[in-house]
Amino acid sequence: MHPILARRDLTIAYAVLWLVLGAALAWAERLPGAAFGAIVPLVLVFGFICLTPWYLCQRFPLRAGPLWRPPLVHLLAALVSASLWVLLVHVVLALIGSAPTGTRSFVVLESIIFARAVPVFLLSSVLHYLALAVDASRVAETRAAQAQSLAAQAELRALRAQLTPHFLFNSLNSISALTSADPAAARRMCLLLGDFLRGTLHLSSLERIPLGQELALVDQFLAIEQVRFGERLQLTRAIAPETLGIAIPPLIVQPLAENALRHGVAQRLEGGTVSIEARIEGDELIVAIENPVDGPPKPRTGRPAVGLDNVRRRLEAGYGRGGQLRVGGDAERFRAEIRLPATRVKESA
Repeated sequence: MHPILARRDLTIAYAVLWLVLGAALAWAERLPGAAFGAIVPLVLVFGFICLTPWYLCQRFPLRAGPLWRPPLVHLLAALVSASLWVLLVHVVLALIGSAPTGTRSFVVLESIIFARAVPVFLLSSVLHYLALAVDASRVAETRAAQAQSLAAQAELRALRAQLTPHFLFNSLNSISALTSADPAAARRMCLLLGDFLRGTLHLSSLERIPLGQELALVDQFLAIEQVRFGERLQLTRAIAPETLGIAIPPLIVQPLAENALRHGVAQRLEGGTVSIEARIEGDELIVAIENPVDGPPKPRTGRPAVGLDNVRRRLEAGYGRGGQLRVGGDAERFRAEIRLPATRVKESA
C-alpha cells in the first residue's frame, strides 16, 4: 500500500491539499458556480491518480533495465491518465450543464487541463523516485549500523567466545607437550597462534574483505588445530579461483570451521575429514564447510550455537534476504553453508 494511504492523517492532509489546488484551478479559470463545485472534487480524483507512480517506480526502478524504459513508461502513463481524467471532466461538466459555451472554448479548457495534468503526473513520478531513493538510503544506513554493531560484537566473540579459553588452554597444552618432544613444532605453533590472533584483530576493523583473505585466516586456525589433532584431522578443499576476490564480512567463515572441529572432529576418537568448498552459482557466492558426525543430530540441551547464530544475524543485517546461513546434514555429515551476493571487493584508488 502507498505510504500516504497507509496513514489516515497523511491521507486527509493529502486530500485537503488537492482540494485547495482544485479550488485555485477553478478560480483561475473563472468557472461558474456549478462548474466550480464540480471541478474541485475532480481535481481531488486526479490527486489520487497521481499516487499511481509509486507502483510504477517500484516496478520499473531506474537502475534496472535500459535507461529509457522508466521515462517512457511514466510518459505513457501520464498521457493516458491525463486523457482519462480530461474525459471524466468533460462528461461531468456536460452532465451538470456547466460546460463552456462554444466548441472552441470547451476545447481550450480541456487543452489547458490536459497540458497541466501531464507535467503534474510526471512531477509526481520524480517525487516518488526521490522518496524511494531516500527510503532505500535510510534502510541501507540502518543495515550498515546493525552490521557495524554486529561486527564489533564479532570481534569480541572472536577473542572471548569463539576463541574460548578452552581453545587457548588446549593450544598451550600442545605447545607445552611439544617443547621437549619437538621444539621446532612448538615454536611453529606459537607463531601460528600469534599470527592468528593478530589477523583476527586486524580483520575485525574492516567492513568487507576478500574471501581469499578470510580463507587464509581459516587456514591459520586449522594449522593450529592440526598440531593438536594430528592425523585425526584431515582436510579437503574445493575453492574455485574466481571466488577469492568476492567481498564478504570478516570473521564470517572462521566460526563455521571452529564449529566443525568442536562438534565434529573433537567428538570422534578417529577424528575425520573437514571439507571446505567455495563456488559461484549464478550471482551468489556459496561457501560451505562439512564435518563428520556420529549418527543423526541430537537436540541441544545447553546454550545455543553462538557462532552459527552470530553468522546468521550478521548476514541478515548486512544483506537482508540476500544473505543466508543454511545448516543440515545426515547421520554421517553435517553441512553449514553461507550464501551471499557475489560482489567483488572494490579496489582502493
